[in-house]
Amino acid sequence: MEETAAIDSAPVPCVSYKRSQKTSDFAGSADYGVCTSKVMKCFGCKLHSLVSLSGVVLGFLLTPASHYDNQPVVELLDSVDHHLKQLLGDGAYNDQALQEYLEHACSLRLLAPVKANQPAKRSPAAQKALNRLRLICETVNANCKSSFTSPSTMLRALGDSSRALPSRSPLTVLA
Repeated sequence: MEETAAIDSAPVPCVSYKRSQKTSDFAGSADYGVCTSKVMKCFGCKLHSLVSLSGVVLGFLLTPASHYDNQPVVELLDSVDHHLKQLLGDGAYNDQALQEYLEHACSLRLLAPVKANQPAKRSPAAQKALNRLRLICETVNANCKSSFTSPSTMLRALGDSSRALPSRSPLTVLA
């Protein structure tokens, strides 16, 4: 059982801007959100994943794209059985309150890069090594995200399997 894992999120666009969000099959499950690392705004979801350093997905969660990355961390950790002691995240997880909560409630140390206006917590070489380890989560997210290219697959993942889409749906899906 691994003691260290990485956490990250990736945007999963559902429909293009040519279609109104109110008429979308994803209305209520998806929302407009911004992905600063990809410099994009989309209507869709975010895939939050917890990945071991060996590349095994420990858990994932789909949220509306408008949720900030660190909001579903506790819910994601509670949804999986783990014995983690360290969690590697990107700058979006640099939240003092979240770090303290995880330390006290879960005995879990959240390691995230510091912001530009904060004092350094570790050496640049150590931070670079942590960033390299964290890349496994981004790789897994990219592979998982490609699984959500079908509208029917996305609806099933969102828990709405009762609404079947026609095989030639006019829904425009972005990969």
